[in-house]
Amino acid sequence: MIAKNNSGYGIKLRSAGIRLITIWGLIGILGFAVFPHNMISWDEEATLKVLEVNRDIVAGRKDYYTHLEYYGTLFHVAAEVLDEGRKIVTTTTTDEDELLVRMRLKHRFNFVVSWITYGVVAALVAMVAGFEFAWLGSLVLLLIPRFWGHGFFNSKDIPLAMTFTLGTLLGAYLIRYFHRQQRSLSLGLNKTTAYSILYGIVAGCSAAVRIDSSVLILFVPLVDIVLRLQKGDRLRQILRFGQFYAVMLVTCCLTILALYPASWSNPLGWYLRAFNFYYKEDWPHTVLFNGSFIPAKTLPWQYLPTWIGITVPVAIILLFFVGLILAVSKYRQFSIAQRACLLLIGLQLFGLPTFAILYRATLFDALRQVLYILPAIAAIAAMAIAWLYQMLRPKIAKLVFVGGLIALALPIGIDMVQLHPYEYIYFNRAFGSLPAAVNKFETDYWGLSMSEAVTWLNKNRESAIPLVSSEPSLSARLLVEPDLSLILYDEFEPKNKPFYYLALPRWQWEQRFAQCPTVYSVTRQQAPLSVVKQCR
Repeated sequence: MIAKNNSGYGIKLRSAGIRLITIWGLIGILGFAVFPHNMISWDEEATLKVLEVNRDIVAGRKDYYTHLEYYGTLFHVAAEVLDEGRKIVTTTTTDEDELLVRMRLKHRFNFVVSWITYGVVAALVAMVAGFEFAWLGSLVLLLIPRFWGHGFFNSKDIPLAMTFTLGTLLGAYLIRYFHRQQRSLSLGLNKTTAYSILYGIVAGCSAAVRIDSSVLILFVPLVDIVLRLQKGDRLRQILRFGQFYAVMLVTCCLTILALYPASWSNPLGWYLRAFNFYYKEDWPHTVLFNGSFIPAKTLPWQYLPTWIGITVPVAIILLFFVGLILAVSKYRQFSIAQRACLLLIGLQLFGLPTFAILYRATLFDALRQVLYILPAIAAIAAMAIAWLYQMLRPKIAKLVFVGGLIALALPIGIDMVQLHPYEYIYFNRAFGSLPAAVNKFETDYWGLSMSEAVTWLNKNRESAIPLVSSEPSLSARLLVEPDLSLILYDEFEPKNKPFYYLALPRWQWEQRFAQCPTVYSVTRQQAPLSVVKQCR
C-alpha cells in the first residue's frame, strides 16, 4: 500500500515537473521566436557606457563622477563579457554596426534574465501552494504584458526584478533552514555560516543591479524575528541568530563595495548618495499623469497605485486580492517556509513602493521604477488560482473554473498580439486599453516605435530630403540610410526647404510642426505612437 502511494506521488511529481518545464520552455522559445530585432530604447547609449565609466574609476582616470556611477554594474558587466566573446567569432563593418550588434546582444541577454524570473516565480508558487501548481506562476507572469514587453530591452529594471525575486525565494529557504536548526549554533566551518555568507552575496549582487534592493539583507532577519516571536521563542533563542544576521550584512556590504568602484573612497557616504539618487533624482522633467503634465518631484501619492490599476490585467488584479485574502485566512495553517515566503513577498510588494510614496520620491516612466513588484503580484495571483481550484470538489466545478480562467486569459493574449512588439505599453480593458491612454498617460516613453518609423521612412522617403529627429535620436542615427541627412531637433533651424520630422509621443513632441501633414504613424490598437511628418 505504501509503495503504491509512493509510486502515485512520484508520478504526480513527474507530471507537475513536465508541466512546469513545458510552460517555462515554451516561454523561452516564444521569446526568442518573436524577438524584435530593431527595437532601440532611449537609454541604450547610457547603459552601454556604465562599464566604461567604472573602468575609468578603477584606473583613476576619472576625477569626477556622473549619475552613471550609481547604475548597477552586475548586469552590464555580464553583458559586456558576452559581447567580448561575440567579438572573438564575428566582426562588424562600421562603428554604428558595432553599436547595433552590442545592443541586440544585450537585449537577448536581457530576455534570458527575464526568462529566469518566470522560473523563480514558479518556485515561489511551489513553496507556498505546492509543486503541482508551480507552472501557474510562470503562466500568470506571462499574462502581465508590461513585464513581458520590458523583458526584451529594459536593462535597468528587468535584472532588478529577477535578482529581487530570487532574493525573496532564497531568503525563504534560508529562514526555513534557520528554523530547522535545534542544536547550539556558532560561526565557523558549518552550513549555517556558509548559507548566511552565500545569501549576503546574493543580496549584494541584487544591490549591484540597483542599490536600493540592498534592503533584502534587512528583510530576511526581520521576517525571521517575526516568525520566532510568533512561535513564542525567547529573546535568547532569537539573539543567537544575530551572529548570522551580522555575517549576512557584512558579506552583503563587501559584495556591494567590490562591485561599485565609485564607493571605494567613501563607502557609507556613497551608499547614502546612491540610495537617495533613486528616490530623489534631480530629474527636471514633467510626467503626463491623468491628462496633466506634473513635475516628477511633485506627483500625487496615488501615482503608483493608479498605474498598477490601469496596466495590470483586471483578472490578475482580482486574483491578487483574492490571494491576499486567502493567504491571511490560511496563515496559521502554513509551515514556517510558507509563512516566510509570503511575508518576504509582501515586503517585495509593499516595502520600497510604500517608502517611495511616503518619501515623495521622484517618479517617472510609468511603473518602470517598481517593475520588481510584478513578479510578486503574479506569484500571489497564481497561488489564488491554486487555492481556489483545491477548494472545488466536483469535477464539473473545476472544469467551469478552468474554462473561466481561459476565457479571462484570451483577451490578454489578443491584446499582446495586437501590441507586439510594444507590449510594455499595455493598458487593461477596464481602463479602455491603449486608446484611452493617449494624451492622458505615457505610452511609448522609451521611443521603441521610432525604429519602426525609420524603417518605413527608408522605404518610402523622397530622395535628398533631410530628417529632423526628436530625442532619442539613436534609432535615426543607426537605422537611416547613409544618404539621408540627419539633424537633431535642438540643432535645427527651419528654412524654406522640405524636411521630414520624426518624433515619439512624449511631452507633445509629436505635435510640433502642426502645419505639416503626418505621412506615417506607428499605431497599435488604433492609437498613434511615433510619427513621421513631411514639411514642404
